[in-house]
Amino acid sequence: MASVIRERWGRVDIETFLTHLAVKRHVSASTQNQAKSALLYLCREVLEIELPWLDNVTQVNVPKRFPVVLSVSLYWPGYLAMHWLLLCSMAAVCA
Repeated sequence: MASVIRERWGRVDIETFLTHLAVKRHVSASTQNQAKSALLYLCREVLEIELPWLDNVTQVNVPKRFPVVLSVSLYWPGYLAMHWLLLCSMAAVCA
């Protein structure tokens, strides 16, 4: 089986598959990276084929994420409400 795959799989096949995931299937970046890692593992460890040329694969665009920072006026009411609920639950348990 390994020899059949070695003969049939080529650079274009693997690059086309990974690009297909990004362009046609609209998978997330982590899904595409997982598929790429699985193919690399299969080829290197099982089939003993080196794939140094996987740089021509179209990568999924990773959305930029900005950290959410709460202002003091938004933080304290939430903190006090959670603290109050914790004290009430502790009082109910201890009573």
